[in-house]
Amino acid sequence: MNDLNLPAISDGQADGQWQTSNDADAALGNALADTLTVDFSGGNVTLTNTQFRSAMTFVPSGLSTTRSLTVPALKRALFLVNNTDATDAINVVCGSTTIAVAARQIGIFNTDGTANGLVGAVIASSSSGATEPSDRVRVATTANITISTALNNGDTIDGVTLATGDLVLVKNQSSAAENGVYVVGASPARSSNYDTYDEHPGSLIAVEEGTTNADTLWLCTSNRGGTLNTTAINFSASTSGSTITAKDEGSTLTTAMSSIDFVGTGVVATNSGGAVTVTIASGPGTGSAGFALAGSWTYSADVAQVDFTGLGSYQEFVLIGIGLTTSVSGFRAVRFSIDGGSSYYSASGDYADITSSGTVTNNTAIGTHSVSATAARDIALRIFPNVSGAYKVAQNQQGLYSKFVASTSVVNAIRVFNTAGGNLTGGSLYLYAR
Repeated sequence: MNDLNLPAISDGQADGQWQTSNDADAALGNALADTLTVDFSGGNVTLTNTQFRSAMTFVPSGLSTTRSLTVPALKRALFLVNNTDATDAINVVCGSTTIAVAARQIGIFNTDGTANGLVGAVIASSSSGATEPSDRVRVATTANITISTALNNGDTIDGVTLATGDLVLVKNQSSAAENGVYVVGASPARSSNYDTYDEHPGSLIAVEEGTTNADTLWLCTSNRGGTLNTTAINFSASTSGSTITAKDEGSTLTTAMSSIDFVGTGVVATNSGGAVTVTIASGPGTGSAGFALAGSWTYSADVAQVDFTGLGSYQEFVLIGIGLTTSVSGFRAVRFSIDGGSSYYSASGDYADITSSGTVTNNTAIGTHSVSATAARDIALRIFPNVSGAYKVAQNQQGLYSKFVASTSVVNAIRVFNTAGGNLTGGSLYLYAR
């Protein structure tokens, strides 16, 4: 009874001294049932022997940051620290032993009377409004960290300066088995709520602060049955309770979507911290058309023709010419090759004009505009579909007629030249393909 400082009754005490027994009963009742409010407004608190013996439960007031509650090296079979604060932690200290009780958690402790003889466990408080296996942390990681050196007092995670006792969701480790909820300290350790593997699956972790992760929810998607520190613990951003609206140029397509799928070789979607970035390849026709630049030419010296090769993998082309001049008056025209540019078909019958009246006329090339001249001309030509087994169709910029390539082989080279001979003496060409 001496560790509770209870008065003892000797054999020789008179009946009139039974008040001493009542005092002992009262002290015992206090030690088993009373609550002591500890005022932290002035900083850390060290309990006296009398204070430590006087109550079963210790609750804080005046917490404005993480504080230490130092208890004396006395035997207590059981005492509780109920951290009712909504934000800050309490570090319970006995000698060199420290156990953190985070905001809205309860610490259950025992002291054996030795200098460092403090042991205990920390559980979530039912008054926190959370239900296991849900929890909340102050901050979450955004990249792989070295846990032993990145979760100490004063370190920074996602723009937040950590304090001893803070809870941190570690979710981005290169070795996913290291992920989980950790308590900040000189020797960071897993939270007692998440110090076994099967406490993780299905848990929903709310993050309070951070440049990237503030006010986000993270769901552990791993399944039960793993081994802590061996089996991967994976978290993904949760959008529970929120909706997403899809719009096209401001017009709503659908609301409250459950999923989005980004399709196409020119579309790349990445996810970081719950924010999705969609990148679309640049170039005319970007978006639904999906054209990209396959080749270009800009005048630097006179040339008889401009050849674009290595085109066999494309199914459609758009050829654009800007300010093309020639040394003699003639049309800017196009011929095709199906042998990689070894020969460009020019014999009669390789191409056929389809006139507005439906008449078919053989030709040797495809004209790109309607005026024969040496002056600068802008041209545009579309060639489709470049698919093996199909005839190729080309349409000039006036849209007056189309021409078919006689061969059904894939076009793998395109030549631009002057039908009257002579050279191309200025301008530029751009070939877009998909």
